[in-house]
Amino acid sequence: MSGLMADAKRNGNPAEMASAIDGLAEGLGSLGDEMVELQKRAALGAVAGLLAHEVNNILTPVLAYVRLAQRADADDQAVQRALDEAESGVRRTTEIASAILSLGRGGGRDASARANVLDVIRQSAATLGRDLSRDGITCRIVAPEDIDAAIEPTPLQQVLVNLLQNARSAILSSKRGRGSISVTCSTWNTDRVRIEVADDGPGISEAARKRMFEPFVRGGNGTAGTGLGLTVCRELLRAAKGDISFTPSESGGATFVIDLPAAPKETAVRSEAA
Repeated sequence: MSGLMADAKRNGNPAEMASAIDGLAEGLGSLGDEMVELQKRAALGAVAGLLAHEVNNILTPVLAYVRLAQRADADDQAVQRALDEAESGVRRTTEIASAILSLGRGGGRDASARANVLDVIRQSAATLGRDLSRDGITCRIVAPEDIDAAIEPTPLQQVLVNLLQNARSAILSSKRGRGSISVTCSTWNTDRVRIEVADDGPGISEAARKRMFEPFVRGGNGTAGTGLGLTVCRELLRAAKGDISFTPSESGGATFVIDLPAAPKETAVRSEAA
C-alpha cells in the first residue's frame, strides 16, 4: 500500500494520489475492523478466565461445607450451619458471576449502589472459611459504622476476600508462625472512601510490583493461584468509579489501598401516626 502511494507521489498525478489514498483508507478500515474483533475475543477470553478463577475460589469452601453436612457423626445444628454456609456461597457465586459478566458487556455503574463498609469487611473475614487465629494470624478491623461506599456489597466483598486470602498466604509463606492483618477504613472528611488492607508478611518484590495488576502475573509474595485475583479486584472497583493501589513499606509486608466514591448520606424519613 505504501509503495502505491510513493509511486503516485513521484508521478505527481493527482488522480493516482487520490486513488492511492482511497485504497489506503479502505485498508486501514479493514484493519480497524479486524482489531476490534480481536479485542472483543480477547475481552471474552479474559472475562471467562476471571469468572472461572472467582467461581473456583467461592465453590471450594462450599464443597467443604457440603462434605461436613454429609458426615454421619454431624449433629443437626452442624448440618444446618453447613447447609446455610453452602447456600450463601452459591448465592455469592451467582452474584459475582453477574458482576464479572457485566464487565465483559461494558455494564455501567448503578447510581443507587451502596455498601456499608464495616459490614462488608466483617462478612469478608467470615467468608474465608478458616478462622485466621487458627493459623496464628491476628486480624484487626478499624472502621466507623456509618461509612457507606457507592458500590454493591458483593463486588466489594470479593475484592476484600481476595486481599485477605493473599495476605494470609503471604504470612504463612514467611514460615514465622505468626503474623497480623489490619483492615482500616476512613473518609478523611472527603467524598471518597479509603480502605487499607495491610499485612506484615514478606512483602512484594519491586519487580513484581510493576506488573501485579496484569492478568496471569502473581504477586511474588508466596501466594498461590492463577494470578487473576488482583486483576479482578481492579476491574470490579473501576466499574464503580474506584481503584486499587499498592503502597510499599520499608519494614516489609504489603498494603493495598482501595479508593471508592462515598455513597450519599441517607436521609431519615419519619412518619407520624395521625
